[in-house]
Order: sequence, then structure tokens, then C-alpha cells
Amino acid sequence: MVLFGVCLAQPLLAQNLLQNPGFEEGLAPWVTWGDASIAQTTDQPRSGQNAAAVTGRTQTWQGSVQNVLGVLEDGNNYAVSAWVRVSGSSPQPVSIFFAQGDDEGERYFGLANRTVQPGAWVQISDVFSFRGSGTVTRLDFYIQGPEAGVDLFVDDAEITLLPGDWVAEANARIDQIRKSELRVNVRDLNGNPVNGAEVRFRQTRRDFPIGTTMAYSPLTNSENYRQYIIDHFNWGVHENEAKWYANEANRDIETYTQADAMLDFAEANGIEMRGHTIFWAPEQWQPDWVPGLSDEDLQDEVEERLESVVSHFDGRFQHWDVNNEMLHGTFFQDRLGPDIRKWMFERTRQLDPDVELFVNDFNIISGNEAYDYVDQIQQLLDDGAPIDGIGVQGHYNENFSPVDPLQLQSRLDRLAQLDLPIWVTEFDVVQPDEDLRADALETFFRSAFSHPSVEGIILWGFWAGSHWKGPDAALVDSDWTVNAAGQRFEALLDEWTSNVTRSTNSTGRALARVFHGDYEIEIVVEGQPATIRNTTVTKDKATTVVNVDLDFAVENEGGGAGRGMYYDRAKDGHGIDLQKVGDNWFLVLYTYLEDGTPVWYLAVAPLEDDLFSADLLAFSYVNGVFAEEGAVGSILIDFNDAASSPECNDGVDRSNARSLAAASVTYQGQSAVPLCFEPLVAANGVPDENYTGHWWGTAQDEGWGMTAYFQGENDEVEFVVLYYYDGAGNPRWGLGVASEPGANASLDLLNFSGYCLGCSVVPTQSASMGVLQHWFDSLNQAPASGLLSVDIDYPGPEGGNWLREEAYIERLSDAP
Repeated sequence: MVLFGVCLAQPLLAQNLLQNPGFEEGLAPWVTWGDASIAQTTDQPRSGQNAAAVTGRTQTWQGSVQNVLGVLEDGNNYAVSAWVRVSGSSPQPVSIFFAQGDDEGERYFGLANRTVQPGAWVQISDVFSFRGSGTVTRLDFYIQGPEAGVDLFVDDAEITLLPGDWVAEANARIDQIRKSELRVNVRDLNGNPVNGAEVRFRQTRRDFPIGTTMAYSPLTNSENYRQYIIDHFNWGVHENEAKWYANEANRDIETYTQADAMLDFAEANGIEMRGHTIFWAPEQWQPDWVPGLSDEDLQDEVEERLESVVSHFDGRFQHWDVNNEMLHGTFFQDRLGPDIRKWMFERTRQLDPDVELFVNDFNIISGNEAYDYVDQIQQLLDDGAPIDGIGVQGHYNENFSPVDPLQLQSRLDRLAQLDLPIWVTEFDVVQPDEDLRADALETFFRSAFSHPSVEGIILWGFWAGSHWKGPDAALVDSDWTVNAAGQRFEALLDEWTSNVTRSTNSTGRALARVFHGDYEIEIVVEGQPATIRNTTVTKDKATTVVNVDLDFAVENEGGGAGRGMYYDRAKDGHGIDLQKVGDNWFLVLYTYLEDGTPVWYLAVAPLEDDLFSADLLAFSYVNGVFAEEGAVGSILIDFNDAASSPECNDGVDRSNARSLAAASVTYQGQSAVPLCFEPLVAANGVPDENYTGHWWGTAQDEGWGMTAYFQGENDEVEFVVLYYYDGAGNPRWGLGVASEPGANASLDLLNFSGYCLGCSVVPTQSASMGVLQHWFDSLNQAPASGLLSVDIDYPGPEGGNWLREEAYIERLSDAP
């Protein structure tokens, strides 16, 4: 499993900013507070020869401390970790803290907390964002937490700088995990590709769940409340109406009237619902009559509650929170034994096999209890509890627990190790200043939305008139004015909704990278009624293809010139690659000399009125230096009405060609050679321009490159032409073809000899020449970049080896 959080963003050899982190050089500068003692110990160090032992502890806050004032820089973010061990025979909590003194006084920032089993070394890690107020006079890093009298051992502590712009990194992840490619192929009544049609992609439903809690009273009494939900959310959850104390306030008198009415509203408006909650683990949240029951009666009532509520809502909830907040309450297991928790999940699964079963708790991402939550979930899974998802509540108060995007990523990473979907089941942020509230909301949503394991976010209220945290947490004021936080929320929804317009190219294709969801596609050809198609783009499919056959014929203007690889089927063994680079077009002609030696030439010119005319330039590669030798001829390509040109009327059947281009090449003063080019891609194929294009060595290793061309609705075929130099510095080229290659592929390369400019056609021959392996990264961005490894031994008469290992290449052609 790959985690995308902050830990992987660190450099491999990040500098540890702590001094003497492993206590191998004595104790300094580590100290402890109060009357506890700290000493170097050789007893069971985690690594090396030594660790630190903090003994004689009379307070929980006594531990190992290092002053990092002047070491950490204000405004930076840091990854923090330490390995710890405790004495004794019972589990103990251990935490990482920072003590900070500045113009706001003494403040304490609690990071990760972990329950540590005695005798074993465990790591605690988190993220610290250093934000000072005025003059910072104190900054101490310390590890503390076990009960008084318990010895604490520390080793291999670390603080490293987290580089990078978190917003840019989050947006890049969002583009990668929340979007896929949507392609539309448009053909007219005669099956010809339609060039220049306007294609409008309109998202009509988001795939990613963004929801809200709903309360019965405002939902029943306020049209504004109902309409805001309809306009902004695709998921919902009852605030209280599906809880035990709401359904059975008096023993054996059950009611689901309010919950059912709310479900009716949700279903009528396409809003999917979570079930919250079958049970609630803390004793204080039980119906008033439950705590006084005998254990036997309690068992009976638990069974009745399960069968009643799960059966009643069977098929209407997508999720169930089974036993809410088990990390903070033990009522049922104290009364009925530890197996009751697992049994609740098992029985719910028996009653409703289709509903997804969730744990749900607080202080996990907005607090420091993620480690203990992971341990609890893992234990339940080990016991056999059928858990389908992890619910985390995100209740933030900017005065006490501000939203920290990197810390959030780190804690989500920790949960993601369980390989279960994560839902933010309850989110709100208390901040009296609505502009700062908006900033905190955006920070949270952008960070959470960018994490690959997060599959839904539910707000715990939006309207000041019914928000459980009051108006300081609301998006909409009591008078229904959308405040700054609400406006920011709506701006994020707009940002993460795709409504784009593209034009079809000469192959009849229009493509866009869009957010997952439902789409209405409108195809507009001038003078014709619009054509509408609908489709769904999902995260499970890298490319969604919609083929549209219009019910009218279209006369395309011009010849439909476009980027791509072209060949002449009558003259085997050569071709061209034509790509747009800025205001010009870049052409590579690959062909043969009369003796069968493969060579290539370059040409650069604008494409005007579908005409390309340029000199053919030859180059040499001497002692690793790429140098232009000058013009060896010229090339003219005309994409206008090529089917009726003499070049393409040579008796060769090209009836299945998608388009044609008439060309002539004048080479070394000889007579013009007529050519008829057509796209190399099959008529039913569509090139993937995320990878397709011309790639070229960088300035440090210039003078060679390749064309990659992926075709087919699922990119199932790849053509690669590699342009390189042999051991003597002479230009050579080779062709590779692969099936189902993906972004990374290894291809066998072949030399082909066949048609020679200025000489007669010879039988096509091929010879193995080596292996090419490519890695495309930074896809769907411009410019894209990648790595290339090539091992070539040219088999021609000159011979010569050419080798590159993980060479860096860049896309020369414009990104689509």
C-alpha cells in the first residue's frame, strides 16, 4: 500500500536537527524537569550502545527535554519522532510535546500520544508546525507521559524539516486521485472524424461524498434549510434521530417517525445516508433507563435494539456507526464482557449484509489519539469484527486545536496503514472571525480531500440557527446570509466540479481531465442541433471513452492536420513524427540510406493553412556533442484534400485511412520524391496524449529522443520510435511496439530497412537492436517528465553500442 502523506515527502537523508539524538555522546544537551533524573543507559538500547533513562518520576510531565530555540525556524513545518520504552507491567501513555513561550505566554502543543506496552521499543511520530507570536523566548521539545513512578526510556529522537509547498502538493494529489480522463470521439454520418466540434463537459453529480448532519426541526420547518442541503450535499446523516435514546426514550416504546421522515427527504433528493449510531459506548449517552438494568436484561435489550434498528433501516443506510466512540467509553464491555464489541459488528452484518460497518471516534485527527485508535481497530479486526471503514470526527477549535494540514496528513497516513476507507464523519471548526474560519475550513478540506484513503467528508452542521457549536462554527448565519466560511466552502465545491469546453481535433477527439462523477456531454457542430450524451467517470477507470456517431454528415475544413506519427503504406520502412512545439511544429523524418543504414533528420516550421514546408536538417554527435550539420534537403506536406492529390493516387488502396497528407521530399539535390502519409494509429484508435508526444534529452545530454504514441480506447498498444546515435556518432533509429504498456514499459527495439529516399524499394528487413525501458512521471501536467533507460547494440555494418541508464527526458511537444 502506498501512503501519500507527509512522511514520504521528506528527503531520504533529511538532516536531524536534534543534537545527540541517540544519547551516544553522553546526555548533553538533554535534561529533565523537576525532581526526576535522566541518565545514559546501556540497558537494551533501541540502537547503538546507549539510550536515555528517566527515573524517579513523580509527575506525568517529567521526561527527556531538549531546547531547540534558535534551531527550528518560525513558519516551518517539521517531522518529529522518538522511540520510547516503559518499565513496569501495565501499558502506559507516552506523548511528544513542545513547550513554547512567546508574546502569547507559555503554550504547550501536544502531538502524538501512544499507549506503550512495557518492555518493547515503539516509535511515536507526528508533525509540528512552528508558528511564533512576536518574540519567541522558549522552545523545548520533550517526551513525557507515563504514570508517576514508571521509568521512561528514550532513543533515536529526530526532528527534520518538511520541505515544499503543502498547497501545491495537495493540489497535485487531488489531480492524481480525484480525476480521470474523459474522451469523446465524434464521427459523422459517414463515419468520418469531425474536426472542430465544440464539446461541453458538464458535471451533474459529484462522485466524492460531501455531506452534512441534518436535524429534524429545521428540516421540517425551514425551506431554506432544506434547499441548502439539496444544493450543496450528496450525503447526509441524522444528528440525533437514529440514536437509541431518540428511538426508545422509554423501554419497549420505539419510534422512528422523525428518522423516517428525514430519510424520505434524503431519498427524494438523491442524498445517500449514513446510520448514526446503533450504540454509543460512553455510559452518559445511553437512554436514561438503560444503566439501571441488570446485566441479563441489558443483554436482552442490546439484542432487541440491534434487531429493531438494523431491520427497520435495512437497505436505507449505506453505512452504520456500530458502537460510537469506543476509545472513550466502555459501558457495554464493562457490563457484558469484552466480546460484546465484536458481537455487535457480527450481528449487524447478519441482519444487514449489504451495509458497511464503521468505527467512529473523536480526538483522532483533531487530537493526538490516532495511535490508540489504530491499535483498537487492529485488535477488533484480529478478533474477527467485520469492520468496513474508519470514521474520524474532526471537531476543531482554532484557539485550542487549530487545523494543521501536514499534521492531518500524518495522522491520516497512520490510519491508512489499516488499509480501510477513511471517512471524516463529523467536521466543524469553531472560530469567531469568519474569515479565519474560512481559512481553517479550506485548509482542512484541501488536505483531507487530497489524501487517497479519505472517501468522504461530512459536515456536522452548517446553519447558525441549529449548529451544535453555535454561530462561530456555521457556514450560514441565522438570517441565511452565507458568511465567509460558507462562501469558501462553495468556492471549493466549484473548484472540484468540472465544467469545461474542448474542441475536437483532426481525429474527432476531445478530451479533458475531469473530477469523478456524472457528466452531460454536449456536442455542438455549427448549423446543427446539439447532440447530448451522458456518462459517469469513476476512480476505477483511468480513461472513460464515449463514442458519438452523429446523425448528419460534416464537411471538415482543410485536411485536418494534427500531431502524430505518419507513414506511407506504399513505401515501407520509414515515416514522420509531427508535433507542435510553441508556435512552430517539430518534424522528425526517419528513413534509410541506400545501403540500408537508418538515419533521421529534423525540420522545424510553422503549420500554415495545413501546409508544412521546411528544410531537412542533418546532425552529428561527436564525443557527446550534438552539432547541426546543415540542410540536406527539404520537405513539403499538404494536408488539404490529399485524397485527390497525385501523391496519394498511386494505385494503392488507402480507403480505410482516417486522413491523408500529400508530401514530397527533395533529398541531396535529387528529384522530389512523392509520398502519401496517413496516421499510424488505426482508424478505431485514439492516441493518449498524456504520454503521446516527442520526448527529448535535456541540455546535459541533448541530441537524442523518442516519440511515444499510445493508441486504442484503453491505450492497449504503444509505438515508440527512438532517435539516437551509434558508437561512431552516426544517427540511427529503432522501432518498438508493446501491448498494454501503461506509463512504465519495457520494449524490444528493432531496426527496419525498407524504403530509401532516392532509391528503389528493397524488401523489408528487421534486426533486434536492444531494449528500451521508460518511466513516465508527472503525468497530466505540462511539461511532463520521465526517465529512460536504453541498452542498444546497433546491428548494422558500423556497429557500436549506445547506452543510457535512467536518463532524464522532457516532453518537447506541447502538452495536450
